[in-house]
Amino acid sequence: MRKPLFAASVIAAALSIGQPALAHRSDDIWTALMAPPGARSFVAAHRGAHVEVPENSVPAIRRAIELGVDIVEIDVRFTRDNVAVLMHDPKVDRTTTGQGKVESMTFAEIERLRLLGPDGKPTAYRVPTLDSVLRIARDKIVVDLHLKVDRAPEVAAILRRAGIRHALFYADDALWLENMQAAWRGGETLRLAQSAEELDAYLKEASPRFVHLTPDYLSRALIVRLDQRGVRGMVNVLGDPDRAAAADGRASYDAVINSGVSIIQTDRPKDLIERMTELGRHRTIR
Repeated sequence: MRKPLFAASVIAAALSIGQPALAHRSDDIWTALMAPPGARSFVAAHRGAHVEVPENSVPAIRRAIELGVDIVEIDVRFTRDNVAVLMHDPKVDRTTTGQGKVESMTFAEIERLRLLGPDGKPTAYRVPTLDSVLRIARDKIVVDLHLKVDRAPEVAAILRRAGIRHALFYADDALWLENMQAAWRGGETLRLAQSAEELDAYLKEASPRFVHLTPDYLSRALIVRLDQRGVRGMVNVLGDPDRAAAADGRASYDAVINSGVSIIQTDRPKDLIERMTELGRHRTIR
């Protein structure tokens, strides 16, 4: 009785030689993002999951991964000595124990600072480098890099060193996004269309896979039109929508969720995931 089983196991082992390893979670998320838009939407954690920890921090990224978030948005700036760090504002004043412009400070100076928590009090956490965060995110979650400066070649080099295969990019300047795509071809851009007219013009001049919408003109009809073109829309529920949802049992998210928009970006990913799951719009990729 044992011999057939043993033989079968040997054959199975032999057949497995040379076979690719199981796909990593980030690859599975990316594959789903590249598929035609459908019944599932994705959650993006704005500056990480920072309800209880500092924004743009290592624990905020780790928490997003633990929650089953699909995409984590992080802000990228460079120090005076050309180290890429995570920082939303031009200055460190709001989010750390220090003062000054990121671009005017060395990394050694920034590294001595402590990040402030949501309550404004100093924490034990430091400003992380882009490289360190990418290595944490790699294989676990898709990163969306909000480029605060036009340093595409340097960012591309960091992505390669960290072993990142896919990423999204957002910037206020459309030219920066073009430069990023030229420097590193593993990603897709999220260009902002601030009005329906601006969106129409963008769709005529380009063939994007993704576009950043605003809630002002979001509608189910618009999403249907984008879905038909194979374009995934992203919209924010930051600020008032997040606060309202926290106060009313998450019902304030419903209009955006029911629009069918592909990606929803939030400061409260746990609440949003729970509500999207209840409405059948989210399935956590493990």
